[in-house]
Amino acid sequence: MKHTMTHRAFFGLAIVSGFSLACGPPPEAQLPPEILVADPPPTAGGIAPGAGQQSFDRALAYLKRGAYAQALPELQETLRVQQTNAEAWYYMGLCQDQLGMRPQAAQSYERAIQLKPSLTEPRINLAAIYLEPPLQTARAIELLTAALKQQPKAPDIHENLGYAHGLNKDYARSADHYRQALALGPNPRVSLAYGDVLFAQRKFSEAATQYKVAFPSIKDQLDVVAQLAHRFGKAKAYADCVMAFDLLVAKRPSPKLHIHRGLCRHGLTDEAGARADYEEATRLDPTSQAAHYYLAMSYLGDGDRVEAAKHFEACMKLGADTPIGKKARRRYDGLVDGLKKRQKR
Repeated sequence: MKHTMTHRAFFGLAIVSGFSLACGPPPEAQLPPEILVADPPPTAGGIAPGAGQQSFDRALAYLKRGAYAQALPELQETLRVQQTNAEAWYYMGLCQDQLGMRPQAAQSYERAIQLKPSLTEPRINLAAIYLEPPLQTARAIELLTAALKQQPKAPDIHENLGYAHGLNKDYARSADHYRQALALGPNPRVSLAYGDVLFAQRKFSEAATQYKVAFPSIKDQLDVVAQLAHRFGKAKAYADCVMAFDLLVAKRPSPKLHIHRGLCRHGLTDEAGARADYEEATRLDPTSQAAHYYLAMSYLGDGDRVEAAKHFEACMKLGADTPIGKKARRRYDGLVDGLKKRQKR
């Protein structure tokens, strides 16, 4: 599951350029007054100092309002005359990024970093671009690692590094960065991602702990809830498994959901609840082999061989050659053999 890991930074670094006018000597007292004209400002390559500053200031004002389309031409004008303005290149990248111009944004971020390596935000945003298709994971990790050296206590950088290493299936490094992010403050999104990494490492119990933390934040996302419900079951976190399936059954009841909740209830030794789920599954879909099989197993656990045999037989009739049909056959034959032996006694 892909959680939101990109970081779109905005910071107010405005460069204020100033210049001074060089004035001529004061007029001599005996001469008639003259209208003095200030000398033209010195130029660098034909461009007056401070040129482009008004455009830059207007761009910043637009950016503070989230008006990226309006800020973009102002930044283009700024960079026409301030080509080494690293902050302007960063903001240019930010505008292009927000407007969906990802290749151009990447170029602008790279230029900002080249001009001012101490800037952190363009590294983070550029890494976010490289962590989306077409992936450039190695470059993203390089950028984020450099950013982390400048901001070692930034949880979002740790989160993004966790995601990047996870893409490389380097689960140990990924988990380490997620742990460090969580040590800096709770975050359900990070807990969910950390749980996925732990699950990939087959650390099911630890994964369930993280999923439980994240659960309240995703309970409206039914597809994610369904995945967690099954993973809770895998981790034998049966109470959490039932909780998740309760939510799903309430929203969209189905035979499969009842069967899976029944299995989790069975794990909690709530056999009455489990059986109620299996029975509801057979009511919703009388052709469900799994529902008949698990209902038979429930009756068998209570020693009711007659009801167990009845549902094993129903399961076989629905498909004797399926894997679950073959399991039902073995159970059924064992029951019949047992009953015959009892009769002979």
